[in-house]
Amino acid sequence: ISELALNLGFSDQSHFSQAFRKMTGTTPKRYQSTC
Repeated sequence: ISELALNLGFSDQSHFSQAFRKMTGTTPKRYQSTC
């Protein structure tokens, strides 16, 4: 997830996680476990 965050231009994983949670209502790890 941290590599994905950096590839998308986020400065660190926590910023990506916050943005992801705002958009999807769940954390990246939880989302990943459902796929």
